[in-house]
Amino acid sequence: VVREYERDWSAEDLRSIAATLASEVRTFPKSSLIGIRTESAVNLLVALAAIEQAGGIPLISPASEQSGDAMQLDELELAATITDGLEPGELRIAHHNVVRYQPDLPSDSVVIFTSGTTGMSRPVVHTWKSLSSAVREVAKYQHKHWLCAYHARSFAALQVMLQALSTGGAIYLVTRGTQGLWRQLKHGEIDIASAT
Repeated sequence: VVREYERDWSAEDLRSIAATLASEVRTFPKSSLIGIRTESAVNLLVALAAIEQAGGIPLISPASEQSGDAMQLDELELAATITDGLEPGELRIAHHNVVRYQPDLPSDSVVIFTSGTTGMSRPVVHTWKSLSSAVREVAKYQHKHWLCAYHARSFAALQVMLQALSTGGAIYLVTRGTQGLWRQLKHGEIDIASAT
């Protein structure tokens, strides 16, 4: 379960939305870079699943926008950009670009931007294996409720989400306002708060 905007999203919800979006992503050549620009972690998870199903390579736009329009990079040609629709759980392909096949990136690549704390955000190529290398599948993490207070498109948020999902846990996302967060903390709904 993923809780965002005071709503619970089941794995079935996310799979259903991802399958619909994947049919659109399949219109682009395999291994094309597909940009993701969303403030919603639910939408980010859906977009990542859809792109993987369709054989594309996700490029997650930077959490910090100080780098300007970081999606337009000469060395990374995007086939399309996925953005939020009107409601959480609604995504759309906002722009299409004419692109070439990206033969230089492995098919299991995930491109994420650095935080930009030491300068401009820059793209770094990961794989799903490298992203999940910090995941610990130990008994104490099984079926726990995780609080994720990081920006949805940050590396830290992805690590928390992967940890929770790989151990059968639930993810509670801090979004607009703190009322829901305080209620969840007060009622003991959160087991682990990940923070730096």
